[in-house]
Amino acid sequence: MIELRGVTKKFGTSTHALSDINLSVSEGEFIFVVGPTGSGKTTLLRLLTREVVPTSGDVTIEGENLAKIKGDKISHLRRKIGVVFQDFKLLTDRTVFENIALPLEINGLNSKDTHVKVDAMLETMDLIKQQNLFPIQLSGGEMQRVAIAMAIITEPKILLADEPTGNLDPGTGWGIIKLLKDINKKNNVTIIMATHNADVVNSMGKRVVRIEGGKIIKDQKEGKYDRD
Repeated sequence: MIELRGVTKKFGTSTHALSDINLSVSEGEFIFVVGPTGSGKTTLLRLLTREVVPTSGDVTIEGENLAKIKGDKISHLRRKIGVVFQDFKLLTDRTVFENIALPLEINGLNSKDTHVKVDAMLETMDLIKQQNLFPIQLSGGEMQRVAIAMAIITEPKILLADEPTGNLDPGTGWGIIKLLKDINKKNNVTIIMATHNADVVNSMGKRVVRIEGGKIIKDQKEGKYDRD
């Protein structure tokens, strides 16, 4: 489903964020990407959303070379991919309901169908009581559930999560991990999660890709988090 072949990404003339990356991800996999701060984890995710393109090598999703697509094809690609960030990235002047509805509105879904889908998502995410609240009125866990709802409301095939538990207390963080695990299992969504949370990685028994200095140094099917 996702292929990176010989991928190098440089910023400026000498800074290598990633060097000669080779990685294959199958549909429905749940992968942890780990490594020290600055190792290249976020750059890897940005390549998959085509925020950046590789300096050399190929990044393909479902056979489509991301460096070669343009215009509407970029928008179409991004509809296949949901992204969850550490800092939530909610619109502070919109309610929970309005935030979750936004991706559907951008995709041109009519008001009636948007309402139906958002209502169902609010129930799934246990956010019905919070639907008319603004982000400033929410807890960290609630904000992250809203962010995940926004990422999956359009039914993407791929979900990228960049430190989704980084700003949460351990108990709330585990709730978010369970939610992601359920999304992966029930909807067959491919999940790639960048994290420093060793306890989560070690308890899940999922594939672990470790990046250091812009290079993949380990790729284990049922891996563990080697302490930095």
